[in-house]
Amino acid sequence: MSAFETDLDVSGLLEETQPAAQAGASPVSGLPPAIGRLIVALQPEPQFKVVTPVFVEVARILDYLRVIEGCLSRDKTLQRSWTIFRLIRERASALLNYISRNILEAEGTGGPLREVLDGTHFIISHELRRVFQEEIRGLGSPGSFQASRAQLACAHSLLQNCFRQSAVALAQHFDPALDGEALFCDYREKAERAFTLYRELTALITEVSRAEVAREVMPKLALINRLGRFRAETMHHLFYKDWEEFERFCDEVTRTCEELGELGPVLHRFGQYLRTLQNHVGMRSELKSIHAGTPPAQIDRRKSPGPSQR
Repeated sequence: MSAFETDLDVSGLLEETQPAAQAGASPVSGLPPAIGRLIVALQPEPQFKVVTPVFVEVARILDYLRVIEGCLSRDKTLQRSWTIFRLIRERASALLNYISRNILEAEGTGGPLREVLDGTHFIISHELRRVFQEEIRGLGSPGSFQASRAQLACAHSLLQNCFRQSAVALAQHFDPALDGEALFCDYREKAERAFTLYRELTALITEVSRAEVAREVMPKLALINRLGRFRAETMHHLFYKDWEEFERFCDEVTRTCEELGELGPVLHRFGQYLRTLQNHVGMRSELKSIHAGTPPAQIDRRKSPGPSQR
């Protein structure tokens, strides 16, 4: 156990967020059921001893990220989340050292498994640098803590996506049928939220385009009404980091309309912002996994999932 784990006593936090035991639970403690069964099947193979620690450590880090998600969503102290981020950085660095020492630098290792683990090492290294050195400098360092809730939510999203995709890539090396939905119980829910957000952004962009060219007042009023519904029902599906800018645009549109100002330039900038936001949502891994190879704009609306509740 690391110094951070001793200071924080994360065992109690993990218990708070553990899902109830289900039929078909993993025979290997702490792992998603599908990965646990995969490891059991691998036990007679020489690769078992090399691969199992990677799966176990990725699962542990994802557990810590689930704790952070709970802290952020339940308005618990940001200091606790920051401490867990430091623990994640420590454990992820140890995982990278293990992969380097036991696979990438070992004599005689090669083939497809080595390529997968080489890619895993690269993406984890890249995202650690991105989160701890670029997105939130000082997040993993001692000293005063100044990151906002939005910054921590962004860091959480980047790391969760990184480690989930690492687990999926490694699992698919042994069983190509495994995907995010098979491995993680909340993957479908996250994908549905992402699709709902994409769909609502598409509708909002349409309203903005209509209001931008309209001379009548009704399209502008329709846009104000849709903005109100989006803020009340859908905006929470955006990342925290996008809330402030989105709210600022909404307030500017509403104020300009009420003051009978020149709305065209405001709507032009807002439309450009919304299209950028929509592109980012379309790149979410959960959304792409549901309709692999099909751009979200082309998905049959009759088959689209309905809005999900938090």
